[in-house]
Amino acid sequence: MHAAPTGEGGFEVSARLPLDPDAALAPASGDPGAAEPELESAHQRHRMERGVRRSLVIAIAVPTLLGLGMAAAVIGLFIWQTLASVLEPDDYAALRVGQRRAEIASRLPSRQYPERPPGVREPPVPSGARCEYYRSSGNVPARDVVYRLCFKDGRLASKDVLSAEHPASGTQGG
Repeated sequence: MHAAPTGEGGFEVSARLPLDPDAALAPASGDPGAAEPELESAHQRHRMERGVRRSLVIAIAVPTLLGLGMAAAVIGLFIWQTLASVLEPDDYAALRVGQRRAEIASRLPSRQYPERPPGVREPPVPSGARCEYYRSSGNVPARDVVYRLCFKDGRLASKDVLSAEHPASGTQGG
């Protein structure tokens, strides 16, 4: 932009609006060696504002994306753990108290389920036994039954169906 008095007692204002943002740095007069100070400072301000906007986007986006990534990982781990701990009802029904764990290992899922159904009172654990828990289905969230298998001296000592609907159900022991 340029403003100056004219030789005829008037005043002239001229403005140049470039289509290319880089053209704003070109001098308005015939001197190709120097840009006008106003244009140079406007360009610097524009660069600074762009830098501030970029920093603000990064300050918001990075923690948000990290949080979403962590939430997705936790949900994925939960779903994987749920699906990897399903003991099919037919496989559960085929288990017999007294069987060796080695005999039934091929029927058992690769992982145990770490949680119990909420509000369930478990039957007592047989003396000296160690219990394992498995899901009866891959439903998420879980409202289904959990199978409890207790082993003593390498043999199935008891098998129980734990369900929130039936607080102490399905106990079979030996």
